[in-house]
Amino acid sequence: MEHLLGDWTGELATRFMPDDEFVTCSAGASVDVTAGSLVTVRYAWSNADGPQDGLLLIGDGSAPHEARGIWVDSFHQTPHWMALQGVASSFEVALEGVYAAPPGPDWGWRIRVSGLGDLILTMINLPSDNAAYEVVRASFSR
Repeated sequence: MEHLLGDWTGELATRFMPDDEFVTCSAGASVDVTAGSLVTVRYAWSNADGPQDGLLLIGDGSAPHEARGIWVDSFHQTPHWMALQGVASSFEVALEGVYAAPPGPDWGWRIRVSGLGDLILTMINLPSDNAAYEVVRASFSR
């Protein structure tokens, strides 16, 4: 993912429920290497509640093409971080994690970071009924 390193600007759209309209705003992102081999993806935007930001820390898993990550986000995942696992290639990382959704079973969260030209960030909510829906879509360019 070396080609994604650096600073990016673009738009981020978010919604709560599958029938909600996406609300789009300007956003920024940066992709860096930390601790020698971990990739950090930082992103920031604003909504009606004020400034928001998030951080995704991505590292290699124990097998080829496996990835692991940690995610925090001031709007979607706070105050606790979410552990993620998934797959990676030279142009995309796809990670999943779970979170409690009382009083029912846990739900999931899928995050994709990709880019062959632009940096694309998508987040998909995975309810326990398997009716997955996109919650965040962001596109950044240099």
